[in-house]
Amino acid sequence: MFERLKKLYPLLITGFVFFYFYSIVINDRIIGLGAIRHFLYRLLFVHTLIPGQALTLTGPWWFFGLIFQLYLLFPLLFKLIKKHNVMAFTLICLLSYIWIYITQYVYSPKADIMLFQNAPGHLPEFALGILFALNPKKRIHFIWGLLALVIFSLGNFYQPFFPLTFLSVTILFWFGIEKAIPFILNKTKVLKTILLYYDSISMILFVIHGPLRNPFISASSSTFYGQIFAAFLFLIVATALSILGKMLYQWMVNKINTYI
Repeated sequence: MFERLKKLYPLLITGFVFFYFYSIVINDRIIGLGAIRHFLYRLLFVHTLIPGQALTLTGPWWFFGLIFQLYLLFPLLFKLIKKHNVMAFTLICLLSYIWIYITQYVYSPKADIMLFQNAPGHLPEFALGILFALNPKKRIHFIWGLLALVIFSLGNFYQPFFPLTFLSVTILFWFGIEKAIPFILNKTKVLKTILLYYDSISMILFVIHGPLRNPFISASSSTFYGQIFAAFLFLIVATALSILGKMLYQWMVNKINTYI
């Protein structure tokens, strides 16, 4: 757990440094005590448990609360799935979906605390990852992939299917990674180089891109090509800032490893 925190805290601090300068340059103001309080909630990983806090500062940071909870649950889930395999995975999915459907559609004691921003809402796909990590030769049958595609499609139009979209899209990505991506990468070396590079800055890109979206959305025109151009500029600027952010992040990680 300590080793994971050594990576999460520099990532959060990198994001906050960017957010601080973004507020000065774009919003023409220095962040106040309220923003600092919101950031402290994130350092404690409790923001997704506090009503109305999960999406403050910058939306994507809700993920830090979720991943911290999953880190805490991992030893128990790992032990259960290692011992009981598919049976444990099925039971975890069943309990999670019962919890989700009751709190989302029957009775919600805290409507402003979103279950999908916390561990109970994502246990099925997390457990699936553990199952495949323990069984690297296991494969998903084509029928399950087809069913996942149908469920994911329905979940984008009909609310009762929505809780199932997270697990179904995970299965679809599994098929893509296993089948399509190796074929594409072997055929196109340039694409492989680009994807591997973005892999190296993906954490930083994730943590800083949130505030950047609004200026480019506001600046984009109503035409299709205008929006594509704005999206392309967004990618360039976000990539450039991620390169700087990675330097800061790596410096902090090195300092932590040196002294701790």
